[in-house]
Amino acid sequence: MIGTSQAGRKVSWLFGAFVSFMVLCAAAQAVPKRRVPDKSALKAKVAELYRAQRANDEQAMRALILPQIIKCGFISHHHYDDILRDATPPQIIAWKIQSIEFDLHNFDEIDELCPGQVVHATAGALVVIEQTDREQGKEASTGELDQPWLYVDGTWYWLVDVD
Repeated sequence: MIGTSQAGRKVSWLFGAFVSFMVLCAAAQAVPKRRVPDKSALKAKVAELYRAQRANDEQAMRALILPQIIKCGFISHHHYDDILRDATPPQIIAWKIQSIEFDLHNFDEIDELCPGQVVHATAGALVVIEQTDREQGKEASTGELDQPWLYVDGTWYWLVDVD
């Protein structure tokens, strides 16, 4: 038979666990799920990026990049390789959006990328693409590609990788 003090501790532990569980459930419900605004416009921008990549149209690709990235000199104004990172870009055979998730990419507040170049993103998204491509002299391969995008002043911009 369980002693009174053991039973009391067991009841206290169960009560504490129950209260903790309820607090966690309430907290989870209190955090609203952030949604991606204007998904159709974002999908159109992704399609525009793929058209530009397939056509090797540097100007069209640059037009999709967050302007502050270019203005701050994170990629040069004249070098196409700064965007693609490859001497010979792979041939894109097919692509398909797999998912779009809300993600501000650490632009949660107003950020100044460099003096005078402020970014105030109201939303962001991580677009996961299933892409089939072929590098010169190799077999075609399919894989997932993450594309980060920011929504600034009602427009979607590509956060090209500058690392």
